[in-house]
Amino acid sequence: MLEDDSARVPFAAIGILLIMISTATSAYLMKMEATGTANSIEDEREGELNEALACARADIDNALNIACLYAEEEMGENPIVNVSGGGSPQEANMKRLQRMAGRNLSEYLSANYQGGFYYGDYVVEASLEGDVTFETLKMNLTRTVDHPIMQCNTTYTAYYVASAPIKLRVTRPGSSLDHSEAYVARALVTSRYPLLEQLTEEYEARLNGTAMLADVTAASFAYTWARGYCQYFTGSPANIVDNEDLALISNAASMLEQGCVYNSVDPVSLASLAKHTYDSSRSTADVLNDSDLSYINQYNFSNTSRRSLQSDREPQEYRFNADEIVDKELRAAIADPVSRYQVDRAYSCRMHVTIQRKPMAESHNDTGSVCKESYPLDANENGTGPFFREVWKAWENGTGSAELVTVDFIMDECSMLNGHDDVRSPHKEAGFTSMGKNYVDSNLARAVDAYDEALPIKRILSDPIGYPDGYSGSTREVTCEHNEWVEGASVTEIKALAAKIKGDVGVTLRPDDYGSYAEMVDAAYAKMQEQFLENYTAYLSEQDYRDGTVFKTCGAKYAFYKRQAFLLRIGAALNSSAGASQEIDRKIDGRMKDYSSSMNSSTLNENARASKSMLDDTKMFMPFGLNMTLEGGEGKDDPYKWREDVALAIDQRPNYLGVDEYTDPETGYRVRPLKVRNVCLFALPTDFVDSAQATEAVLDGIDAVAGTAYRLASESVTVETSKLVEDVSISARQAMKDEINDALVHDQDLQGQLTRDDVESCVDEAFDSRTPEQAVSDMKNGTLQREIAESLARKARSQAERELVKRTGQYVDCYGGYIEAKAEEAIMGAEEKALASVVSALSDDIKQAFKDYMAEAASKDEDAAIEAALKRIPMGLPLLPPYGWWATMNVWHIEIYGEIPYLAVYDTDNEPVPDALFGQRATVYVRRPMLIREEDDIAGRNEPIRFHHQTCTFIIVPPGAQGVGDKLGGWEEKSPGFDEASA
Repeated sequence: MLEDDSARVPFAAIGILLIMISTATSAYLMKMEATGTANSIEDEREGELNEALACARADIDNALNIACLYAEEEMGENPIVNVSGGGSPQEANMKRLQRMAGRNLSEYLSANYQGGFYYGDYVVEASLEGDVTFETLKMNLTRTVDHPIMQCNTTYTAYYVASAPIKLRVTRPGSSLDHSEAYVARALVTSRYPLLEQLTEEYEARLNGTAMLADVTAASFAYTWARGYCQYFTGSPANIVDNEDLALISNAASMLEQGCVYNSVDPVSLASLAKHTYDSSRSTADVLNDSDLSYINQYNFSNTSRRSLQSDREPQEYRFNADEIVDKELRAAIADPVSRYQVDRAYSCRMHVTIQRKPMAESHNDTGSVCKESYPLDANENGTGPFFREVWKAWENGTGSAELVTVDFIMDECSMLNGHDDVRSPHKEAGFTSMGKNYVDSNLARAVDAYDEALPIKRILSDPIGYPDGYSGSTREVTCEHNEWVEGASVTEIKALAAKIKGDVGVTLRPDDYGSYAEMVDAAYAKMQEQFLENYTAYLSEQDYRDGTVFKTCGAKYAFYKRQAFLLRIGAALNSSAGASQEIDRKIDGRMKDYSSSMNSSTLNENARASKSMLDDTKMFMPFGLNMTLEGGEGKDDPYKWREDVALAIDQRPNYLGVDEYTDPETGYRVRPLKVRNVCLFALPTDFVDSAQATEAVLDGIDAVAGTAYRLASESVTVETSKLVEDVSISARQAMKDEINDALVHDQDLQGQLTRDDVESCVDEAFDSRTPEQAVSDMKNGTLQREIAESLARKARSQAERELVKRTGQYVDCYGGYIEAKAEEAIMGAEEKALASVVSALSDDIKQAFKDYMAEAASKDEDAAIEAALKRIPMGLPLLPPYGWWATMNVWHIEIYGEIPYLAVYDTDNEPVPDALFGQRATVYVRRPMLIREEDDIAGRNEPIRFHHQTCTFIIVPPGAQGVGDKLGGWEEKSPGFDEASA
């Protein structure tokens, strides 16, 4: 088998096989080499393609940013504030921004990517395939200066992140390469337009919201208080609130808000404000260039008046006391017309008699009766029961028979004033000491005599049938004669008590401790009420009038209840005074509703509290160009963490918002930047005229007007005031007669003491000896009233003493003094009532005379006599009894319409907008009146910043005839064009 060669392969065949294998291997290796070379070339070309795409993407992203920058620049210069046909300005502006950014980007793509962008062998084409959209990037803004009370926002949309759907197409000339893809271009738009827009919207909102309202209100309060207290103490200025000063307040408040929001203000506007505030004689440019004006950035609310004041004293304390209440109740107690009735009740009793008859054996030819004996019986301690017996011999007429008649007097109830049976041993005279003087009180010792007047004993004795044996008569009420010291002593006591109360009851409060006048008033009367109640037991001094549960004498009982009634009336007045602020609020609300439906006394109190809080930090800094800090990266809406500075510049035109018409030099737009109105609610002395307690103040005003009317050189005012004086004099003469006679008729003590002829002659004598002008002058200070009252009181005393001498001759001086004092108080009260009725009847004439005088005096304010007369015209709301004239108040309603015709905000440290000439431009946001057009359509309007505020302020000064208020011109002051419709 080894030698078998049939299976052998020829060597040539093997060689051929090897050659074939070698050839195949060589071919494969050559193929592999060729493939590697091709792949290497392909990779190189792919890298070039990717680089071309990346370069295009980067360029388009940058182009998107620039397209948005130009769009935001256009938007900032011409934002839509009012959309034509309605709608949201924010949505309209966003759609405009999208359209403008898309148009700008499309133009760029068309110019640069329609066959003109080469990278190596590649041509890149790009097109916008949809709308540009924006995401907000929120950041926190930290200010260097902020409002001390109402801080600004801290989070804003500082930037937009733009996105745009892009289609890219890449080709290589000379090849079949055609690559297309879509991608979303994204860019952080490097303009802070959104921040400027939001800051300006916030500024406008603050000008129309609580922030500026608080600024204006606080400034108004500081202004009103400074000028009001100056007027109270010195009489000047004639008007407390002036529209020019309100314009200054409005400018200061708007700039304060501008500084808080932007941390920058228009520097020329700031200089204008300083010029108007501190030195109106200098030009704005001069003030702006004055390097010594270190105060230019400092705004103090107390500097809101351009006029220097003679005095800026403000009462640090208010004194509240019960003097007015006590004096009023004392006068009422002395002149009480029912005093006689009350005294009679103290000396009244209810009693009856029992009769026993026994025949006598003896006979006599005499007629009539003889009292055999009379003696007191042992009555009860409180005086009830049988207390006196009389035994009579009575003869029957014509028969000669006689009988023994025993009459027992039995007391059922004694001393009927406010109860009964509460006087110790009332049937006996007793001593009583009052104010160190000793008196004898007859008590009910004359009860039998009083009963005899009601049922004469002779009738009982002579009528055995009508008054038989065993008869018990019906109870009769009788009044006993009493000693005439009782009324006078009780009046002396309450006079001393009044002085004691006035010394004890009173508080001094500081306005700074209370949020409003209402809180202070209520606190004052609550404290006084507490003081009064703490001393009430001592004031009542019950131990001086009682022994245990019973009174010492009937006179002591009357004096005690007189004293108690006096105290109760004072307590009731103080109690009603606790709600004094509510009465004030009602008066304010009644007047305020004529000018505003949204403000009332509650608004006034809230304003006072808020202003007090703000005025505690009176130094306000008005900055320009201060750096603020933006920080991001703290939330999902601001994922990019970085920090940067922001500094803004403001351009406001006009620099000072005035009441005169302003014309925009670029657009011709005409407007009054400020329209101001102030209404002094209690300017005319309406509430003085309508308040009986302030009659003297009104008469003083009439006297002042009448005495200087001729100096106005106005015949109508002179005639008007002369007629008013004559009418007042004539009416007062007759009214006094009527009221005095009425008072005398209704007073039991004074009835018969004075006749109508006495009153007629006394009043006529007082008026006949004076001219009408002199009569008004003497009535204002009470001289004429006291003269009449004292004359009639002396006559009443003389008559009373003559009558008393005829009766008893006891306590003549005491009783005479009592009658004189009572008559004088009654007559003075009647005269006061008469004058109040005269003023009320002539109130319309009085108000008109005051109004006409003040209107004419507006052009004569340099006349010293007229200025002095104006000071005497009462102004304001007198805060009067029943709670005591503790102060006078006035209230002002203030209304402000404002418009900033041009406001531009520049982002000064960021100039992202490319500029062919200057390299870069700053972002700006502008508000001004302008139509915004898109193609041929009106898309809306850009609008100036407008604001409107209504507020109110008040001042309270101590009591006094002149009060406080605006005394020149009318009670309503409007700036020029206030009622014109806005442009």
